[in-house]
Amino acid sequence: MDETIANIDFDTRFKNAWLAWTTTDEPILQQIKTSNDPYFDFWHFHARKFQTLVTEAIDKAVDPSLVIIEAPMGAGKTEISLVAAQQLAFRQGEMGLYYGLPTQATSNAMFERIKDWLDQQSKKKRSEKFN
Repeated sequence: MDETIANIDFDTRFKNAWLAWTTTDEPILQQIKTSNDPYFDFWHFHARKFQTLVTEAIDKAVDPSLVIIEAPMGAGKTEISLVAAQQLAFRQGEMGLYYGLPTQATSNAMFERIKDWLDQQSKKKRSEKFN
């Protein structure tokens, strides 16, 4: 945090990140079942109407690839974006998640929420594997 951009050794930083990154080539994210309320399963609240509509629309889409969500603050965009990401990743056979935010201030506030969701997905996957 105290370094300037001029002091960063990007080659070493890249090599360290690449060597530390491991993957199992096994998807963590599971299929979302719209017969259940995924919002209640993940966050213990029932989906709002627009969340249900978007989740069902993605489920019915023939070849979904991009979802843009606009709603007022506090409407549940974060949760719907994570459910949508899980739906799209499962449908497309992908394993990654990139969550881009416009500023560092919003990124800091969102990090724990997204990390908690990913941790929960990983725990579900492990419990399914060993049950």
